[in-house]
Amino acid sequence: MPGDHARLSPSAAERWFACPGAPSAEEGLPEITSPAASEGTRAHTILEQALTERKPVKYFREQTDDDEMLRHVGAAWALILGYQGTSGTLDIEVKTDAGASMGRDDLYGTADAVIWHGTHLTVLDLKYGKWPVSPVANKQLQIYAVGAAAQAAGSAETITLGIIQPRTEGPPLKLHTMTRAELVSFEHELKQAASATDSPDPPLNAGDHCRFCRAASHCPARI
Repeated sequence: MPGDHARLSPSAAERWFACPGAPSAEEGLPEITSPAASEGTRAHTILEQALTERKPVKYFREQTDDDEMLRHVGAAWALILGYQGTSGTLDIEVKTDAGASMGRDDLYGTADAVIWHGTHLTVLDLKYGKWPVSPVANKQLQIYAVGAAAQAAGSAETITLGIIQPRTEGPPLKLHTMTRAELVSFEHELKQAASATDSPDPPLNAGDHCRFCRAASHCPARI
């Protein structure tokens, strides 16, 4: 959902789990833009169009003259459709509302692809950057899974989290499977982490999670 950013964004979950004060500190500050971010947005746009129309990425060449991007996004397109197979149900650019069951309206996000094979839920996310990302204990994907499972009336018995990174070394699709009990356990952690950000004076904690924080340049925890 372009332009629709939750206060507790799943993509920033590593930050606000570690630093409950980050959402309040960032409030009202402009989004951080960079060539890499713009490149990632363009790659996601092409992927969404190709998946929606069920056409190979080569048909969307008018979106970019970057042949490398077309090749990598094409690989992501093939991986997602291949994982769906003939029996899976695929939803693209799905708004997953993890906060709904907690009475929150500030904890939601958009998953690139949500696939159901019976009671098995898979959440796949394209990372166009070259910085390796693991699906293991990945808070962003787990939050998407919490929302998707809730919207399906909790019918997920097993959950697979997948990171698609065609520009990194190693396999372009990395998967991690968890049980329903493990997802429920994470949901409890999620509730606690979200509640911690509601404090009138939530703590600010510096660390690696500050990397993309909009308030990092004037944060007292970093001085």
